[in-house]
Amino acid sequence: MKIIHWNFRNLTVPMLQINGVLYTTNYILATTLGVNIRNLEHLYQRNPESFDPLRGHSMSPKDRTALQEQKALFGVERLRPDLILWPEDDMLSFGFAAKSERGKAFKKELIEAIKAQVRLGAPTAEEHAQLLEKYTKMAEEMKATKSRMDTLEDTLSPFMDAVASGAGKTLRSFRGDN
Repeated sequence: MKIIHWNFRNLTVPMLQINGVLYTTNYILATTLGVNIRNLEHLYQRNPESFDPLRGHSMSPKDRTALQEQKALFGVERLRPDLILWPEDDMLSFGFAAKSERGKAFKKELIEAIKAQVRLGAPTAEEHAQLLEKYTKMAEEMKATKSRMDTLEDTLSPFMDAVASGAGKTLRSFRGDN
């Protein structure tokens, strides 16, 4: 287990790295977002399939010992088996759902950061050339297919006319029309 300070704009969140995943405690998450711990638990209870917490009883003895040594940093008075550690993804989900002022500010800054990373605008020259080449090939294939269909129609048209005429004559003879 390793202690990481997760930084985002003005926000620093102490987190535990366990098996490559970053986790934080209820206390730290609630304090960071300016909500009551019960609010986090209520949100979790409404959508348990959306979250993947780590329980205290599931931690390895080595990780429990390391957390015990840093319990003041994580706002833990004592390590109980029902301790919940939230992974980084869940922390972001709670951040989006928090209705406190800090939660709203976190959500706003996170959205701004995402927007800053999104590429806006037209395709690059290379992408445009690839799309144009693909479109040109498709247009040529469609033109060739239409040409084959026209040829087939021209070839079959006299036969279809003859069959239709014969069918009409046969129908009239059965009905007694002359």
